[in-house]
Amino acid sequence: MLRRKETIFGSATKTRREEESMQTKQTKSFNRSSKSKLTSLRTFSMLGIWLGLLFAATNAVAEKLDDSNDNFAIAAYLPDYRAIGYLEQQLQLKSQGVSRPPILSDLILFSLQPHSKGFLGGCCLQQEHYSLAQKFQEQIYTDSGTPLTLWVTVGGSGRSDAFPQICRDEKLRKRVIQSVINLCNKHSIQGVDLDYTPRSVTDRDQYVVFLQEAIQQWHDAGLKVSMTIIFHPGMPLLTQIYNQVDRLHLMAYDMFSRDASTNDPYHASLAKTKEMLEALLQPGRITEQTRGKVLLGIPAYARHLEKPGLVKTFGEIYDIILQENDADERSVDWYNLSAWNSFEWESGQRIRDKVHLATTFGLGGVFFWEIGQDKVSELFPGGVLLEAAAAAVNHETAAGDGASNGNGGEL
Repeated sequence: MLRRKETIFGSATKTRREEESMQTKQTKSFNRSSKSKLTSLRTFSMLGIWLGLLFAATNAVAEKLDDSNDNFAIAAYLPDYRAIGYLEQQLQLKSQGVSRPPILSDLILFSLQPHSKGFLGGCCLQQEHYSLAQKFQEQIYTDSGTPLTLWVTVGGSGRSDAFPQICRDEKLRKRVIQSVINLCNKHSIQGVDLDYTPRSVTDRDQYVVFLQEAIQQWHDAGLKVSMTIIFHPGMPLLTQIYNQVDRLHLMAYDMFSRDASTNDPYHASLAKTKEMLEALLQPGRITEQTRGKVLLGIPAYARHLEKPGLVKTFGEIYDIILQENDADERSVDWYNLSAWNSFEWESGQRIRDKVHLATTFGLGGVFFWEIGQDKVSELFPGGVLLEAAAAAVNHETAAGDGASNGNGGEL
């Protein structure tokens, strides 16, 4: 579910191993002895109809966005351990005629593990992942006239151990750079996402050399390049690298500090997110003049407020709520529901607030970690959270809020 997202700018612990361990140790349901009555979840029938109309607004996103938001990205990571299930499900829904118009602008396949010899090793993306991603791109996006950019992540989640050895050796640097180009050409990948944090000053300096060589060569090969950060106030950004990358993915989640003015324990609260953006984009920083490179990260998982090590995907939350209350998904106000049994997550309303925040700050878009954690059903074939993001972008377009005022505005 989660991973250690590694970058030259910072790091945050979210590992796949943590996910697997947690899922083994956790019970398969929340505290069933404290089962709540449906009065907190059920809504009047008219509200259910209204919610259906709200999520159906994603159709309008696919049909037309005005010029202010037509370049606003809705991107998502998809790790190898969820990719096959998610992509096959989407293709099946498409074949059955049960699908939404395309929503994503970018799909980021996670991830590749460089070998210490400079080759891309057997872990973890395989031929089947690429083949399904290409079918997904062609049958759902290309056939409808909607572009979808495919990316691949290099490193991350314990898959970056060979970077120090590679970066210090010119021959190994050249080999891995060319290996990435060859793989992207073979599988019609258009972008490379980098995920590695150097552990020492020496490793950092050698990584900068690698980046300067790699980004230039990847650009020459027609590839886009992104990096990911979790930003802390006062943290320096390497100007020469930031100028070269096409995107900066901002991990606005797993923020466990309670320094925000609201003292909110939720790890991805709007207040903490706004504080992070204000620090990243403050006047004088290189990022302040190139806000469009920044994509705001949104989690698709829930954390326990008192025990943040307890994690569940939104899809798991969705299923448990319905099972424990013998409820139909149409009877639950998914748009506003954001907490259950001390677990908290991004509701449709919260996602709308995040999209509004991103457009107000003039960012280039949002991304989800990760799309396989969303809940896909016949009612929400695009995914509950992803459809909420699309509806939010449509709302921003209709309201004319796509242009930035340059200072974060008022929420």
